[in-house]
Amino acid sequence: MSKIPLKSFFKKRSYEPQETFSTKFEGAVYDIVGQFVKTKVINHSLTKGEEREDPLIEFLKANLPKTYSVVKGEVVDKLNNSSQQLDIMIFDNSRNIPFYSGGHYILPAEALLGSIEIKSKITQEEVRKILKSVSTLKNLKPFGKKVDISKKQRSIEEKVSCRYFHAVFAYDTDIAETNWAKKEMERIIRVAVEEKNDYTLIDRFYVLNKGLINPTVSMAKESKDNAECLLHFYMHLLNFIQRENNRRQTVPYLDYAGKLSKGWEKII
Repeated sequence: MSKIPLKSFFKKRSYEPQETFSTKFEGAVYDIVGQFVKTKVINHSLTKGEEREDPLIEFLKANLPKTYSVVKGEVVDKLNNSSQQLDIMIFDNSRNIPFYSGGHYILPAEALLGSIEIKSKITQEEVRKILKSVSTLKNLKPFGKKVDISKKQRSIEEKVSCRYFHAVFAYDTDIAETNWAKKEMERIIRVAVEEKNDYTLIDRFYVLNKGLINPTVSMAKESKDNAECLLHFYMHLLNFIQRENNRRQTVPYLDYAGKLSKGWEKII
């Protein structure tokens, strides 16, 4: 598989990740895998799902800047549209607050920066669910406008056009190891055509012990080096949310509260 040519402003960077980074991320990956292996003896599906998600949540909480919160829940816009339940939602806790109802978080559409779906094993049916979920998410209307799904460069003055980073993190796949990335990508495209959904809405597709796919440009990095691939996954996510967060206006919380005029009477 050919490598992407480095742009001129990347030329001064070290090609290999720093040793301290690699060591830290390798340990984090083994923690995630170890926790997941323990869930195989648990039969209750809800408990298993929660234990599958928690290691990655804890990893992101420990390694993202403290201004970001990582929670489970759903996203809503002020027009009463909502996403499906998301395993991970990332937002800036210094500027935004989530709502809390029925035991899970509800995040205003204007606050979401990134989200992740966590899967035990990727199958054709799981790909179908992922495509439906990401399509619903990116059809929300933060600030009353559609989520920006273009890949075009935006003006720094553009403050009410939101982009979301949506990724898939999987522990396994039912596709054989040989030429995995090509076969996985072909399946994603095939199911997307069947469902009439846009597969490029998925920003990253990561499978442990296999590698990382960027569906937006149909490129992949196949590797059994989980530490290296998780480093790429993390850096892509971090770079996006840092850049996107700087563009956002404040969430219009009053729009979610309604007119707030009911029950008020003039007393003098």
